[in-house]
Amino acid sequence: ILFAVIFAAIFYSAYQGNVSSFRTVHVSETIPAFSFLYYSIVTFTTLGFGDIVPKTDLLQFWVMLEVILGYIMLGGLISILANKLARRS
Repeated sequence: ILFAVIFAAIFYSAYQGNVSSFRTVHVSETIPAFSFLYYSIVTFTTLGFGDIVPKTDLLQFWVMLEVILGYIMLGGLISILANKLARRS
């Protein structure tokens, strides 16, 4: 969750600096801060609804980094669980 909060802060800071750096399905809507936590968790878990989309190359890089970290964390969790199950046998 800490990674998701950190990335949410990065995304929100970028949005505060340039409100056109993200686009939503609701074009005229401003994006509240909580939505960036939602977006970060959806991205981190690689669910990717597509309702909020980064528009700049730099933000797309940050999103790719978050997805990669999400996969690494998932792989680590699976490895830990597999080791625990193997020790039981």
